[in-house]
Amino acid sequence: MTDVTDVTDVTDVTDIADVTDVCESVKEYKLSVALAAAEPKVVAVAAEAERKLAAVAADAERRLAAVAESNECAVCMGVKNHVLVPCGHLCVCEQCASSIMTSSKQCPVCRSMVMHICKVYS
Repeated sequence: MTDVTDVTDVTDVTDIADVTDVCESVKEYKLSVALAAAEPKVVAVAAEAERKLAAVAADAERRLAAVAESNECAVCMGVKNHVLVPCGHLCVCEQCASSIMTSSKQCPVCRSMVMHICKVYS
């Protein structure tokens, strides 16, 4: 393939194969220039996305810790007294535990499938 920087004038192009090579080289050169120009923007967007993801993860961890430390049901803010099995989250009251088992069967904290509920006595 002819490098686009090797062609100094049109007399270097002698047949259709040379024209095709020059066209391909020009396309590759334009693409490399476009990619070089876009790279800083892509890096900046990726860094911003990573920063936002870290903020969302930190917020989720903070909320999860708040649910674990409080005595309130994660659904209705009543007194939590039921643990969800198999995830083990003690996060709901009796009414919400029953509702979860008859509807979504998903833990409100981690969204894992709930197979069973157990009342916790304290």
